[in-house]
Amino acid sequence: KKKKKKERKEREKERKRRKKGKKSKKKKSSDPKKTTEKKEEKKEPVDPIKKIVKEEPSKKELKKLKENPNTNPENYFMKHKPAFNEGKLWLARTLIERDKFDDAQRLLQQIQGITDVDKEILSEIPAATAHLFLRQKKYKQAIPFLEEAIAAGGDRKQRSRYSYILAQIYQMQNQSDKAVAYFQKAMKLTNDYEMQFSAKLSMVENAFATGKESLANTRRSLKRMLKDYKNVDYKDQIYFVLGELALKNGERPIAIENFRLALAASTKNSAQKAETYLKLANLYFEEESFVNAKNYFDSTLIVLNTSDERYKDVVRNATNLKEIAENIEIVTLQDSLLSISNMDLAEQKALAKKLKKEQEAAKTAAASQLVNTAASKYKNRTQAEGRPGQRQVTGRGGPNASSTSTYFAYNEKLVKKGKKEFDRKWSGRPLEDDWRRASKQRISSIDEEETVDGVVETNISESDLKQIFKAVPFTDEAKKDANKKIEDAYFELGKLFRDKLERNDKTVNYHEGELLRKYPSTEHDMITWYYLYLAHNDLGNTAKAKEYYNKLLEKYPETSYARIISDPNYVKKFQEEQNKLDNYYKETYTIFKKSNYSEVIKRINNVESTFGPTNIMMPKFFLLKAMAVGNVEGKDNYIKSLKEVIAKYPSTDEEKRAKEILRLLGDESIKKAPKTEKANRKPGEFTVEDDKLHYVIIVINDKGGVKVTDAKSSIANFHRNNFKLDKLRLSNIFLGTDVDRPLIVIRKFKNKELVMNYVNFANDEENDFMPKEMDYTIYPVTQNNYRQILRAKTLDGYDTFFKEHY
Repeated sequence: KKKKKKERKEREKERKRRKKGKKSKKKKSSDPKKTTEKKEEKKEPVDPIKKIVKEEPSKKELKKLKENPNTNPENYFMKHKPAFNEGKLWLARTLIERDKFDDAQRLLQQIQGITDVDKEILSEIPAATAHLFLRQKKYKQAIPFLEEAIAAGGDRKQRSRYSYILAQIYQMQNQSDKAVAYFQKAMKLTNDYEMQFSAKLSMVENAFATGKESLANTRRSLKRMLKDYKNVDYKDQIYFVLGELALKNGERPIAIENFRLALAASTKNSAQKAETYLKLANLYFEEESFVNAKNYFDSTLIVLNTSDERYKDVVRNATNLKEIAENIEIVTLQDSLLSISNMDLAEQKALAKKLKKEQEAAKTAAASQLVNTAASKYKNRTQAEGRPGQRQVTGRGGPNASSTSTYFAYNEKLVKKGKKEFDRKWSGRPLEDDWRRASKQRISSIDEEETVDGVVETNISESDLKQIFKAVPFTDEAKKDANKKIEDAYFELGKLFRDKLERNDKTVNYHEGELLRKYPSTEHDMITWYYLYLAHNDLGNTAKAKEYYNKLLEKYPETSYARIISDPNYVKKFQEEQNKLDNYYKETYTIFKKSNYSEVIKRINNVESTFGPTNIMMPKFFLLKAMAVGNVEGKDNYIKSLKEVIAKYPSTDEEKRAKEILRLLGDESIKKAPKTEKANRKPGEFTVEDDKLHYVIIVINDKGGVKVTDAKSSIANFHRNNFKLDKLRLSNIFLGTDVDRPLIVIRKFKNKELVMNYVNFANDEENDFMPKEMDYTIYPVTQNNYRQILRAKTLDGYDTFFKEHY
């Protein structure tokens, strides 16, 4: 491009010079005849196609024409520069992006074989060929083409980029000297600070990897880079390298701390953030801290590009760890609660004081963080709008006056949010002195802080204890429920570790070391023994495997589990038998659809003798037979056959279907199910079910013109960014005729803890959760209470219930 510009300028100068020469000649000529002749010549019509202004080419142009005659504009077809070969080059680049590497390579070789190709196109072929090999991860083959592209000259920015890529390849191949040389070349060729920083960081890392610098010196260099104000946006990369250095030195806790600092310092580099999340996820997974690993895998999915080759592995790990993490948290929580229930009163009060102080400290820290974040966001916004750190204000100084400020109260959103939080916590307090005291006659209150020997001490009342330890199981029944949760969690963990992660050692730990040791009379003994038999077999512990094999055969000889381990071909035989049964039913149903009802009845009568009376398809066969009988023998026998289905196969889908048909036939013996106690509840009567299924309902309070679709779209984006793996479903309803207050329903959450995590997060991120300025109220609600709201067609009373229990 620069060459073309220079050539154009030279041609322009030459043209101006010739024009000046012509004008000076005109002025010198004084013969009037000549001037009239020229005027007459101008008046003559001239064919614009035939008229061609011939200019003498410059020396550079002559040299170019000599090297390649086809670049002469007079030889161009259609009188402009040909673009055919350039089009071929772009087609090759397109094929590379579409992973059609052979076709792309063939095209590039064709262009190189043409003798009259423009030099500019030829100079771009090495870079395109290098890109071809890089996309195929053939790094060694890309090296000579990158070197050729750098040597070809041209754009400094592109040459700097090629040098950096080449340095990275040499670094991968442990050729440190060449890597450093090309990193230095990349720095010299560019004025872009980001490229210079990346090259410098890579050089520091490379010096340690090759032993040219000690760990201490490398850390000092990196810490100096942290202090440099120019690197404020690149701290995450520096902390990441510090973490990598610590890992190589075997300092895992220091590495984890540095990776966490990298996440805290991360601003806009989502690629770096994805690398850090994934690094932490893998570290915690290796350390068998499965809850932390699951959380970091989830975070990785939010920022990792879906086209990344590691994306599928991250999805698999996050999915596999989801249930494992949930059950580990159940065990941890219930164990802690049971240990608190076994403490004496003094220990409980001491723990309650500690927890209360931690809660208060956490609230203070959260409020401080909120203010600092808001101030930081506001400062960044003002820096984008005006001079760094300044806010434009209108006052005595006029509309253009500015003053330096990072004061949080200038942020209207933060003020609004703070007011809302204040009202939620403190509204409704009476305007009186000593309003916090339980008894106005008492001088001091148990809620007040006392100073003992100069140390502020928080007193704990009975109500405080109840509130702090409300989830602790103090009664025998509550303790029994807590132990049942732990027992079930141990059972699930043993299965999950074998099925999801193929960790037989963990299966043995949880089933044998925890479940059977703590709960020897567990109701899960049969399946537990089966899993322990498989796990010990795979681990080579034949004696232990034989022990569980004998237990299964002794106590549960007729079960499928016992048959599977005693007969290696049992599964295959069972599957074949099941396939025969399925095919027989399909054939019978096809005959039924063809209205050959007599043949259907005949085939079903042979099912018991062919497949046994206990086969799992018998309810389906009997219902189909009843429908065939109805078509052949009439209504009375149809009703009789349907009642036989109900009597023989209660609590099945076929029983429900038979009852529905009987109601349609008008049979009075089948009455509607009586209303349950829950169905008879009055509006406003709700039940507490912390461990039951929960929904979230969002009440839109805006009057008139509110777009529910906008709200749903915003929530869907919120879920996509934060709850991608939870498979939450959205719908909207209206309670009765109150179309001004639509409800958005989000399904579903396993228990109160999970739903409250969602609600709290949604409240914290309200700007991302719902459209700006939309007035709404968000409630968690159990499935049964939601049904109660629908039956009553009103939310009356639920707000009070929510404040008391959530």
